[in-house]
Amino acid sequence: MSGIAATFQADGAPAKSAVLDSMAQAMAYRGADGIDTWVAGEIGLAHLALHSNADDQGGSQPLISHDGRFTISFDGYLLNDKELRTDLGQRGLQLRQGTNAELVLELFALQGKDCARQLEGEFAFAVWDAREHRITCIRDHFGMRPLTWHWDGKRLLVASDIAGVIAGLGERPAPNAEYIAEHLANEWYTHDETPWHGVMKLPGAHILELERGQAEPRISQYWTVPQEVTIRYNSDEEYAEHYLEMFDWAVTRAARSHSPVGFEVSGGLDSSSVFCLADRALKAGRLDAPDIKGFGLRGHPGDESDEIAYIRAVAKHTGRDIAEVPLFEPDIDWYIEQGIRDATLPFPPNTVMLATLQEKVSAAGCRISLTGQGGDQWLDGVYQHYRESLAARDWPALANSLAAHRRDAGAISAARHFWRYGLKSFIPPSIKRSFRTIRPRKAHWYEKNEWIAPELREVLKEKRRAYESRLTAVPPESRYKLGKWDAPFTGLVNEMMNLQAAHRQLEYRHPMLSRRFVEFSTGTPEHIRRRGTTRRHVHRLAMKDILPEKVRTRPDDATFNSPFYCLYDEINEYCRQEIANSPFADYVVDSHLPLIFVSDQRGGSEVVPIWELWGLFAGAAFFDAPGLDRSNRGRGNNEGSGDQEGEEV
Repeated sequence: MSGIAATFQADGAPAKSAVLDSMAQAMAYRGADGIDTWVAGEIGLAHLALHSNADDQGGSQPLISHDGRFTISFDGYLLNDKELRTDLGQRGLQLRQGTNAELVLELFALQGKDCARQLEGEFAFAVWDAREHRITCIRDHFGMRPLTWHWDGKRLLVASDIAGVIAGLGERPAPNAEYIAEHLANEWYTHDETPWHGVMKLPGAHILELERGQAEPRISQYWTVPQEVTIRYNSDEEYAEHYLEMFDWAVTRAARSHSPVGFEVSGGLDSSSVFCLADRALKAGRLDAPDIKGFGLRGHPGDESDEIAYIRAVAKHTGRDIAEVPLFEPDIDWYIEQGIRDATLPFPPNTVMLATLQEKVSAAGCRISLTGQGGDQWLDGVYQHYRESLAARDWPALANSLAAHRRDAGAISAARHFWRYGLKSFIPPSIKRSFRTIRPRKAHWYEKNEWIAPELREVLKEKRRAYESRLTAVPPESRYKLGKWDAPFTGLVNEMMNLQAAHRQLEYRHPMLSRRFVEFSTGTPEHIRRRGTTRRHVHRLAMKDILPEKVRTRPDDATFNSPFYCLYDEINEYCRQEIANSPFADYVVDSHLPLIFVSDQRGGSEVVPIWELWGLFAGAAFFDAPGLDRSNRGRGNNEGSGDQEGEEV
């Protein structure tokens, strides 16, 4: 992953090169191919280079436009660069370097911030306009590349990572209580906050602008997930043909590099499909890369993390070796040090478990690694397809869905789902509220958040209300689409994976989170993804003969709870020790804390709230870090969205 940094004195004072240097050095792991800075008056830009494409090697950043007006620092890659180059060529513009950074710079010079709507890929960049004395920062549609900032009324600091911004500040700010409460509760509403008061994130599909003398940065949104179904065919086969064409485009465009391309191959439907499509394209001479290499996690034999049989099926099907790498499972001291190093809360075990695999990919000479991230969101399908079909009066689709559900799970299950996700959704909200009053849902004990300080529970309630209010502002049949995109925990996971890979000089790419992939998913009827009880219906149909049948027809996915369980005793002991220490003690209710460390045997089943357990440990470790300003609890001031559903075992 490359990286960027900027410092802008909006009061007109000269930018300090020492501040910019400190920010860049704090993210030096992003600059394997060099770190360059540029300072001119009140502005300073830095670029930390990791060359992942052949074009990158011929250029340098920060890059100044031919007329000297604009300067850019760019992190990322474009999927539609060929089309954009053709468009610029037709306008008579000739690129000097041919890099993606120069392409974006020229588009920005022509269209300003509106160019963001044309860009497909994963990116974050900052552009300085010398004539207007204005900095513009833009992040891709899904926020796949990080962008963090801080504004104190005079100076704007921008960096890829939190550590870069804090290095520019010179000291760690006060903790942000409202954001940390989300970790403790496993409730996720925040797109733009961090654990530090005043250190913010620019959300995906957003633009930040600031001019000399301006009181506050302007933040605007340039894209949202489409909600209307605009693609309809008469048969599943036509949908599958369109899907495969789009998916192949996303994979082959993402898998371009002057070095071998790495792939995380879990044995699941998504990552295996990405690898098999790239293998097919390379054998056909359609892949712009010298070779591809597969890497799969070797889970614990016999438990739910063991996918080795599926990984080996993919290896046999493609005729390629796939390296089998054990899970990385360190002790809690490693997690504590990671949080201190990155100025974050410690990453969860099911992210950290990939660390050894990432090191192997990098050691094999790969600069980029493709994943199957996004498949769970955009392919699984939801039962709201019943409501969608009813609203569209698509009687053939409704009949096919009911017949498939009846075949898979029986007539009673089909009827229940048709009522709950179809007919019931047309009942007026006032009547639904009456039903909930008569038969309220009984929450698990850990869903009440009783171990969190009362004032923070109230904060979470307000955030939850704001989120629900925003969802209900769109038509009922579209809410699940908005919820999939506007999911803060998904964004946090992507940021953690990005940063962990960057420490290993590796760039992640996610074709199943590309804008074109997402827009196909939201623009087609939901029944093509969920057919009866079968998830990923159109994907399975399209991948026939491309995936091995063992993988294409597998009914389940692996889960990686075991890395959490390995740490249970250590987490328990650590949190019990920290409960007496401030400020962690101010965030929790010690009389309720022991409950979360006891398995719930009620109802005849064992429930272990692993995400709540991890949130407690992460919060305790964050407050135990040296150099933390414990003088007060900072407050965030932005509303976010979305819940991350905890694992139950």
